[in-house]
Amino acid sequence: MTHGGHHCSLDVCNRGCWVSQALECGGANSVLKVYPQAQLCDIQGQEVKSGVFECRTKEVHQLHVKTAQEKGVNAEFTRITTVPLLSTFMSKLDHYSSQLMRVFKKKGGTVGRSINLIMAATDKNLSVEVRRECVLKALCVYLNEKPDSLMKECSDVDLVSMREMEKMVLGVYVVRHEGADSTDPPEDVGIVIEGCTVLQDLGDVASGCAVLLGLIYSLNLSYPKDLRYTFEFLQKVLMELDGNKLSNKVQVLKNKLHE
Repeated sequence: MTHGGHHCSLDVCNRGCWVSQALECGGANSVLKVYPQAQLCDIQGQEVKSGVFECRTKEVHQLHVKTAQEKGVNAEFTRITTVPLLSTFMSKLDHYSSQLMRVFKKKGGTVGRSINLIMAATDKNLSVEVRRECVLKALCVYLNEKPDSLMKECSDVDLVSMREMEKMVLGVYVVRHEGADSTDPPEDVGIVIEGCTVLQDLGDVASGCAVLLGLIYSLNLSYPKDLRYTFEFLQKVLMELDGNKLSNKVQVLKNKLHE
């Protein structure tokens, strides 16, 4: 799927040595370098020159790289679409949440029961972050797709689940403290591409999904086939980008939101 009219190549190594300069092809002011977590831990003492910062301590360096990465995705997405990524995603998600929840409640059968289990978390925790996360998960289920394909969750001591995350082709990972409830704030949220952690410390699940959408759109990556309808909704209905032609499944959902 081509989004921005430009084609970018990625240098991806399954051993975790990922450095993406793909956004550089978007223009002179569009640069994103993505470092995996393991690599970040090995570059203390090195100079990193981005025209904005030069860091020599590991902690400060990681903070600046994380900030630069997020800003790079946001800036490139806005450059291509003229739409601010995070603020638009969150405001539109909040706008549609009540309508989506109304539609979800009418769904019966196995899908309806699965959605009810997901949305029950909003009764335990009234925070906007939990509501957004639950709505995104329920959206996947409503569209007959699996939330686990979009976001993988594990505890900070669950090595098996962490290895499973390394098998992700494209998605959001969520790390919680051992024994934490699903409504508790995550310890870390980030993005994995081809088994490599390319962004981390994104704060919450909705932010992770927004940045993932922006990264896919900016780099002209194809949406995962098992999440095609979820991403179609996020792009064409939520963000109102290239929304002239919708699949029948997403069109039906959009119609129900306006009933």
